Amino acid sequence: SITIPIDKTNTLTGEYYLWIKGGILDTLNNESTEYTSNVYKFDNEEPTVTLSHTETTKSITVTANEESESPITKYEFKIDSNEYQSTDENQNFMIFDGLDKNSEHTVQVRITNEVGKTAESSIETVTTKDIDVPTFTEEQTDNNGRRITITYPDICLEDGITCKYQKDEEGEQTVSDSTTAQVEFSNSGTLKATVSDGHNEVTETYAVQLEQNFGGTEAPIVITGDGLHKDPVEKGRYVYQGADPNNWIIFNNEEWRIVAIENDGAIKIMKDPKSPVTQKVFDRPGQRNTGYCEQVDATTYGCNVWAQTDSFTSANGSYKGAVDKDSEMKTYLNTDYYNDTIKTNKEYIQDHAFYYGSTDTLSKNLAKMTQQEKVVSSKSHVGLIQGSDYIKSNSNITECGTHNLTHFNKSSCKETTWMVKDFTSNFYWTLSPEGQSATGVLAVYQTGDLYYYNVHSLSNVLPSIYLKSSVKLTGSGTKEDPYTILINSSDLKNKVGTDGLVEDPNPAEEGRYVYQGAEPNNYITFNDEEWRIMALEEDGTIKIIKNGSIGKKAFDSVGKRNTGYCALGNAPQMGCNVWAKTSNYTSGIYSGDIDEDSEIKKYLNNDYYSTIKTNNNSIQTHKFYYGSITFQDSDLANQINDEKRVSAESNIGLIQVSDFVKANSDSENCASTYLHSKNGATCKLTNYISTIANKINHTFWAINSMNEFTGQVLGISTDGGIGDHRENVNWCAWHDYIDVVPTIYLKSDTLLQGKGTQDSPYTIVES
Repeated sequence: SITIPIDKTNTLTGEYYLWIKGGILDTLNNESTEYTSNVYKFDNEEPTVTLSHTETTKSITVTANEESESPITKYEFKIDSNEYQSTDENQNFMIFDGLDKNSEHTVQVRITNEVGKTAESSIETVTTKDIDVPTFTEEQTDNNGRRITITYPDICLEDGITCKYQKDEEGEQTVSDSTTAQVEFSNSGTLKATVSDGHNEVTETYAVQLEQNFGGTEAPIVITGDGLHKDPVEKGRYVYQGADPNNWIIFNNEEWRIVAIENDGAIKIMKDPKSPVTQKVFDRPGQRNTGYCEQVDATTYGCNVWAQTDSFTSANGSYKGAVDKDSEMKTYLNTDYYNDTIKTNKEYIQDHAFYYGSTDTLSKNLAKMTQQEKVVSSKSHVGLIQGSDYIKSNSNITECGTHNLTHFNKSSCKETTWMVKDFTSNFYWTLSPEGQSATGVLAVYQTGDLYYYNVHSLSNVLPSIYLKSSVKLTGSGTKEDPYTILINSSDLKNKVGTDGLVEDPNPAEEGRYVYQGAEPNNYITFNDEEWRIMALEEDGTIKIIKNGSIGKKAFDSVGKRNTGYCALGNAPQMGCNVWAKTSNYTSGIYSGDIDEDSEIKKYLNNDYYSTIKTNNNSIQTHKFYYGSITFQDSDLANQINDEKRVSAESNIGLIQVSDFVKANSDSENCASTYLHSKNGATCKLTNYISTIANKINHTFWAINSMNEFTGQVLGISTDGGIGDHRENVNWCAWHDYIDVVPTIYLKSDTLLQGKGTQDSPYTIVES
């Protein structure tokens, strides 16, 4: 309170007033000598302020908590390095909105009271809330579809939060008053779930796969039981699980099994467990005895590391050091076995990383076991399965989903994995070192166990390889209909040096390959008939010839073409010897235009073409070369240049003379047209195309005209030679009606299966 003394000396009589700051506050009693007022107080105390805060995913609310004798006339707030902001209507709180989720900020408060005194709070660090991403669980429906349950975070029940999902390209659906949603799929697809607070948004996408594409085929993905499963721990990888999944595949003419479809597209396979390739030690004592391999018993019993490496550490950390050489097992598989035993399909092997890190003994965590294996790797042609591959092959996850569970439940685990179902011996090697020694490697036991075995001991060997992601397969994966590797022209080129396939003998045709010899493995079924592959062209097409005649036919009729070139020489009397219409055709002294295709070309590309009922889509329209040649030319390269002077595109043609010469494997006696005609009796024994003439017991047409003549065409003779033949349909001599053996080109993307032998010819797999 305020007490004011009043001096009435020398004052006028009358009423007295108290006047403070321009306002009469009270009327004073005439007798009063002082005035006491409780209206105004003097404030000598400094105000204080602290702050409190609450957070959402996108905002921070800051509240001032002040102490002051005088009323607060201004509240100010600031965030981070920004300037202070005053609140509207003198509110004691402020909301900072539009912030990023899970972001860190500093906040501070300043107040001013009525008498102008101020106070600041301390600076506090505040973090906005994060938004948990939605999660997905998958279950199989009765029709092998999928029911996906989306579980959203609890904030989806709060105001201002939008939770929604989108199936494939359908419209978005909003989830209300719930933290779950269920969506069903009858085909593979994608599901996207989103949580939004209006400023921040989190989205999680889930791929629903009902089948996995590999090798150009699709296998259904299952949730339970035997079949192809998503890898339990490695995203994008798929593994075959169960006692008898459909994972049979023919490789190297043997039964193998598919282990996994890797996330890089490679197909991991292993030899069928019932048919080990041999029994062998993993490593022999004394072969590696430095660094890691010199510790404890490794020099006595052998070292358990698959491949050379600069640094290797056992899972328990007790053994460390470099490994100076590959194991005996790795060396054997990638030299003797790879070179001597794999006779077919070698071109489909993908050199790949094999993982051989040491793992915890009887690990209770499959994800950690897989991670430990991948600490160290070595790329090679051939390897063995990893220990984790065996665990993942079991469909009984509850009892057999870790190394520890498999060991203690081995009797039941044995019944739910194909990797031991047909295995009747004691054990077979993996490449995974046991984690508590330098001498033990995990082995798969007939009992169903996965346990270590000393490396110097004999154990069964089941090689594992990776097939290239580009490999094409046919079949359904059952034992009765196993996956079989399809072949294209590029794959056939990898067979050079086998089956009679050689590089084209003409240096000018680099990149072209031809089949040679009396009986190469070049049989192919086309239009349900027996044909032979002559060449693999530089452009990837496959040139084939029918292994027999389609009948006798004249090359051309007299008088059908009688202008230009065809009016010269003996053409008017015998018919014209040029395959297709062209300008300025030259044969020796004769030249001129050809205004019409030959009768045989028209027949083959119309009447005969219409009889091709199967594999028609595999025919590639292609150039056929029909330049005139001298049938006794001794220079094959010169002859080929003559043939290629002129060409015409068509679906079906005839053999070039040079094709016949190149098919002979006797390079000393039969390497040219001249030699073939001179040594026909010898040459026909080393040329499979001669067998076609012998088979039909007649000469058949080639496509090339005979140089210096306008009415004669060359043919392939039964005596192994090359002769000239007239084509006058009106003459009755037998040689005017000679056999027609068509030639075609197959498209470069044509897929084949088979071995190319007469008993197992290549067959075309229609796409």
